[in-house]
Amino acid sequence: MNKYSKILLRFSALFALVGAFLGSHMAGAGGYAFKTVHAHILVVGWLTLFVGQSTIKFSHLLKQWLQRFMYLLPLLV
Repeated sequence: MNKYSKILLRFSALFALVGAFLGSHMAGAGGYAFKTVHAHILVVGWLTLFVGQSTIKFSHLLKQWLQRFMYLLPLLV
């Protein structure tokens, strides 16, 4: 796995845990004072980092796949 992809995946897991903890605390306490903080941690933190690392990994796999099947492209045109 790419070095940056692994770092982004670890940070997204951290944001997911913080967001899940904050959400469970709000649900247990019955107060929604931190709902905007909770939403931003999940969307900006977890989702953005997860999509970023997935994009890095997917682009690497797509490059490998295209290199393997490059000889088929003239046949398709």
